[in-house]
Amino acid sequence: MKRIFIRVFFLLLLVVLQGSGCVGLGAAAVAGGIVYYKSTHHETASVNLQASPDRVYQAALETVAAQPGVEIVNQDKSSRLLELKQGKCNITLKVAALSPTLTQLHVTSDVHSGTPGSTQAVLNRVGEICDRLGVAHYVVK
Repeated sequence: MKRIFIRVFFLLLLVVLQGSGCVGLGAAAVAGGIVYYKSTHHETASVNLQASPDRVYQAALETVAAQPGVEIVNQDKSSRLLELKQGKCNITLKVAALSPTLTQLHVTSDVHSGTPGSTQAVLNRVGEICDRLGVAHYVVK
């Protein structure tokens, strides 16, 4: 009984937060909506895509391979994780399965003001992967 109550509680909480305009959780239901955050030291972007996790991970690999100046530092296919280096920027890309046909792509980077291309690096990565998959995307405001 306790387990059912907890599941129902979290489901109701999710519905309430989506209806209240909470960007982080409200955007989770909308495929193609990129949630972006930037601070003085890092930036992060997440997007849900109507595609299989393996397809998104493969598109991420192809996108990175096509980018000059981006080096794969670490690659873990089993957890669909890529660690990248672009100049002084460290970028982490994670692909997570939400369902067999819905995938979350999350990219995080540190920010170096003296490095060209370091600002909005994660938005560029996410946008390039969405383009490669043919998925319409936009930044949620």
